Amino acid sequence: MLLAAIAALSMSVNSSAELAALRKADQTARHFTTPPTQAEWEKISLRDAARRNRVRELLLADEVRTAEDFDAAALIFQHGDKPEDYLLAHELSAIAAFKGSFGNLPALTEDRWLASLGRLQRWGSQFDGEGKLKPPDTRGPVVTDQMRRDFLLPTLKEVQEGGFDAVMKNLDVRIKYLTRRLDKRIWKDSDGLRKLLSSSRKREVERALRIVASGELNTPADYRNASAILLRSREPKALLLAHELATLAMSRRDRASKRLFVLSLDTYMAATGLSPRYRAGNVAPGVRRELLRNFGT
Repeated sequence: MLLAAIAALSMSVNSSAELAALRKADQTARHFTTPPTQAEWEKISLRDAARRNRVRELLLADEVRTAEDFDAAALIFQHGDKPEDYLLAHELSAIAAFKGSFGNLPALTEDRWLASLGRLQRWGSQFDGEGKLKPPDTRGPVVTDQMRRDFLLPTLKEVQEGGFDAVMKNLDVRIKYLTRRLDKRIWKDSDGLRKLLSSSRKREVERALRIVASGELNTPADYRNASAILLRSREPKALLLAHELATLAMSRRDRASKRLFVLSLDTYMAATGLSPRYRAGNVAPGVRRELLRNFGT
């Protein structure tokens, strides 16, 4: 299991003590001194299911409110057992990041969701029982190493060569890199992406893909603008990349990217034979409030 590499911010006075306790129980259940037996895993799974059921009740009652609440709920659903659990974990973790609980859980939850659908992971966060990286998606529009590092993840080469051990290796270097990336005084929005966004020509999608691949995205607006341009594509991988870019922008607390997060995920799901999630409005009250109300405007 790969945990978020950055701890959540200190708990808000308005955060749910119950959700914090559920999160603690979830993590305590995974502190092993020896590998669990099959019978022990079955007991853990039953307790995981009970925690998910309780969090569902809290979501339906609209009692998941703060960044810490959403982060705890996301982690509990990340330990689910079906695609719907992982997709819910993904949106909950993205909301948590937007509200200030930054971590790499939005990337981890996406990878697990895709893997549960029999699709290739994108970020490189899922490993087999021997700690080796499960096959990632490396063809067509894909996640870049710049995007990985902006979520405090190792590069693809690092996890391919080092496996699970690469997750925490050189973490201080990655934190130093990310600290600089988050310094708004250093970076300026890309004029090139702004110009592409204002153009209606179809070839602008290809130009935007080249900019993404070359690692020229430096600000939340860059991620948001690239996402908006890629949404013009009909190619599923480009649409998924649009969603990943919007997710990164959300993690930088970019309000306008919420709309792109919703549209890109629905469009990708429709393009790959899945039922769109938000178009049907089949989401919990707290998720609806955070993602769908006025599309964050």
